[in-house]
Amino acid sequence: MTADRSLIPAAASHPGFSRLVQRLRIPLMLGDQGLISGVNFLSNILLARFLGIEEFGRFTLAWMVVLFANSLQSAGIIQPMLSIGPKHAVAEAPAYYGAVLIQQGVAAGFAFAAVLIGAEASAAAEPSWGTGSFAVPLAVALFAGQAQDFLRRYFFVRGRTVTAVVSDGIRYLSQLTLLCVVANVFSSGLTVPMALWIMAAAATLGTVPVAVCVEKLTWDPEVLRQTVRRHWHVSKWLLPSALMHWTTAQAFIIIAGGVLGAATVGMLRAAMAVVGVVHIVYLGMENFAPIRAAQVFHRHGGRALRHYLKSLTWKVGGAVLLLLLIINLNATSIIRLMFGTNYPELSPLLLAFSIIYFVSLLNVILGVWALAIESTRMVFISLAAMTAVTAVAAYPLVVFGGVAGALTGAFLVEFIGACILFTGLRRTGQQRVLRDARRIA
Repeated sequence: MTADRSLIPAAASHPGFSRLVQRLRIPLMLGDQGLISGVNFLSNILLARFLGIEEFGRFTLAWMVVLFANSLQSAGIIQPMLSIGPKHAVAEAPAYYGAVLIQQGVAAGFAFAAVLIGAEASAAAEPSWGTGSFAVPLAVALFAGQAQDFLRRYFFVRGRTVTAVVSDGIRYLSQLTLLCVVANVFSSGLTVPMALWIMAAAATLGTVPVAVCVEKLTWDPEVLRQTVRRHWHVSKWLLPSALMHWTTAQAFIIIAGGVLGAATVGMLRAAMAVVGVVHIVYLGMENFAPIRAAQVFHRHGGRALRHYLKSLTWKVGGAVLLLLLIINLNATSIIRLMFGTNYPELSPLLLAFSIIYFVSLLNVILGVWALAIESTRMVFISLAAMTAVTAVAAYPLVVFGGVAGALTGAFLVEFIGACILFTGLRRTGQQRVLRDARRIA
């Protein structure tokens, strides 16, 4: 990896500073993810407060379209780049990343058109939904957000951590600032279209200053063809996996709401909000673990990769376990601080979600393994199994087991997925060793 010299004064770009940046690279990534998660949390509070419950509901439904499109972008563009990009030599990088940039532009343009046409068509079919008023800002927010997210991931892959962190800082701090200013200063207050325009403006502010720091890329039709084919080899399983992951992540909560009522969903969401702080660690891992794992596998082989993943599991697992232990030991105080004294006791729910989230860590690390060896087919198979279990067991578990049944089902889905993924990846590794041995013989 090259030292990050972008957006740093020339006087500061000396070997000592470069070594410091490299040493602090992972803490910077984790801090960056903490900033993003924290700003998103505060932004939701501001939107819920100033939009009102009905308008906030409309905004939430609209923003789900953006989140869904972003999950497809991650599966089709970003995750393949995280796996394949670090394996290219320095001389090959400009043509490769030029090809990826073209793919991103085409995909974002298609998403922009689909959202714009879909929102306008929905407004024409059902005027009471009011989607026509925010069709354009929603499409623009989607396009600008994907552009910024692509660039930040590109800079992380290229080892230019500071540039990526600066881009995120500009985007998310400006988003929070603009929301506060518009909500408190303008007499008309905050509306759904205005909130979407703010999201779009903040993403644009985070994109434009760092776009000039992109290295000089080249255009090669043959490299583009090869890149598309290799990316498809990785993403052909990730794209349907993203769809299934979306389903399995929401099913038990949705069914619990239909069977047990909104109050139960409120308690579950509250407990998830407390324990969900570990997602900052998981999301931070996505910025460095797939890149490092791909490099280790490419340079040193499968044995070195397994050693790296074991080390990662012990380090991250220990940190997550400590964090969950602190949360559960101080459950009552944390709940009272966040939700007030009138909220019901959530300590059993916190313990249950702590177990579920710790098992989900195994799935995150196994996903890093799958990306490093470009065996995303196993991710698809494990998610297919998780989706099947959810479809068969979710409703009866909730009906007959209540909250305990919903939590048991969520745990079983995560555990089954981890077992299938580990077994498949281990078998894939053994097959590669045998194939290499035959080739040498």
